[in-house]
Amino acid sequence: MINKKKELSGAAFVGALLYFVGVFAFIIAVAYGWVHNIMALLDSADVMSVGQVVVRVAGIFVVPLGGVMGYMGV
Repeated sequence: MINKKKELSGAAFVGALLYFVGVFAFIIAVAYGWVHNIMALLDSADVMSVGQVVVRVAGIFVVPLGGVMGYMGV
């Protein structure tokens, strides 16, 4: 909330800070999962089922899917 001096209040600043930290942490987690998805695909593609290989390859191009697959280790 902006007060009469056109400044952010303390609560608004803390809320915005927490929002940006949360968004940054989410982006880092998805990036980690995406890289882990590629590493898992290259490491053990011969022992995965066909469906899992297809989803992991699709996850390379569809980053949120790859991020979830890699982060959760599914």
